[in-house]
Amino acid sequence: MSGDEETSVIEREAMRKIRWRIFPFMTIGMATCFLDRVNIGFAALQMNADIGLTPTAFGFAAGVFFFGYFFFEVPSNLALAKYGPRLWLFRIMLTWGLVCMATAWVTTPFQLYIVRFLLGVAEAGFFPGLVYYVTLWFRGREHARAVSFIVLGSYSAAMLAGPLSGWLMQFTPFGFKGWQWLFLVEGAIPFLFSFVLLALWTDRPEKAKWLTPEERDWVVKSIAAEEATRDTPRKITLREALTRPGTLVLTLVYFLWAVGQLGLLFWMPQLVKNVGTGLSSLQIGFVTVLPTLCMTVAMLLWARHSDKTGERHWHIVVAALVGAAGLYLVPFCDSLITAVGAMSLAAIGLGGCQATFWTASTELLGPKEKAAGLALINSGSALGGFVGPYVAGIARDLSGNYWIAMMILATAPVLMAVLIHGFYSMKQSAPAQVSKST
Repeated sequence: MSGDEETSVIEREAMRKIRWRIFPFMTIGMATCFLDRVNIGFAALQMNADIGLTPTAFGFAAGVFFFGYFFFEVPSNLALAKYGPRLWLFRIMLTWGLVCMATAWVTTPFQLYIVRFLLGVAEAGFFPGLVYYVTLWFRGREHARAVSFIVLGSYSAAMLAGPLSGWLMQFTPFGFKGWQWLFLVEGAIPFLFSFVLLALWTDRPEKAKWLTPEERDWVVKSIAAEEATRDTPRKITLREALTRPGTLVLTLVYFLWAVGQLGLLFWMPQLVKNVGTGLSSLQIGFVTVLPTLCMTVAMLLWARHSDKTGERHWHIVVAALVGAAGLYLVPFCDSLITAVGAMSLAAIGLGGCQATFWTASTELLGPKEKAAGLALINSGSALGGFVGPYVAGIARDLSGNYWIAMMILATAPVLMAVLIHGFYSMKQSAPAQVSKST
């Protein structure tokens, strides 16, 4: 066997082991994370009447999660870099599971606000921590695929959240109401799974005892060689990393994405209930599967096409505009079939651009600013996650319908597309301007 053939065998075997060790657990971990984030939308079908939540109060409760998430996102990722991904991601899952279970005992809107804020604090850093973890184990050409498995967890949870939550809410064991049982069970899942992650994950390839010495050596050298070919700037301060124009623009872009995406997901059960009169909680849960299934398939196929072509710019822009079109159509639908169709179109667009956006972000950020930069970008989604559901709730209260609310949500991905197009255009024109000046 020649040297190249031997290296190819080592590469193939190493990547097979790494994918099986990391991909399933990233997907499951992100699924439980997203499930506990959005289950309030289904719990609201029973909980709102029990604790006196108005549409505005529900929107605030759904969104205040992201305040805690925003303020603790960057500190959490800095702690991850200090203590290592394995230990810190374990801590995140453990604490958010406990807080989710505590939601079962709230009796007033204010108590719900507090618990939702604490849930955001507990979850802060999980998604960007996983993205950062990907960069430690995979080369750049594999990042979109790897990130798509993280995002797949979110979308799998979005698909399962409806049927699972609707099913759990049928039960009233030990004196708990259905919505309380929902929070208890769905909080116990990440609590228990955190110990699985702690047992099976390794911080870096050089510490992976489940790889052979030759495989470890190949992984470490291949990633190091790729990093060496990039434009590595001087060592920068945390403040510089967080205030660079590129980081701030990407943060704003992801904020706008989250306004549309999370606004839709949190309100989807009530949008379905609005046109599907007489549906039970379980039936509403099953109806919401179609838009989230479309979202999942679109994300996987779009990320694969982006990796295959190596193109990021237009993959993000086109998908964002498709998502905006779907959101604009929702309030004009007066039947369950057309409304679900419009929500599915919105989900296809907004889902399609997410994994590609994160891949673009890892490519656009330098290695020195990556950990803090990814955390700040994800913090943008935290603010968007507050603004989207809350503003939609205010608009619903003031207007008595969903028309204005959906127009607001639809405008966000349009602005996102304009901004990302302008950002890429400026980056492409900068080298040309430099060459002309020389």
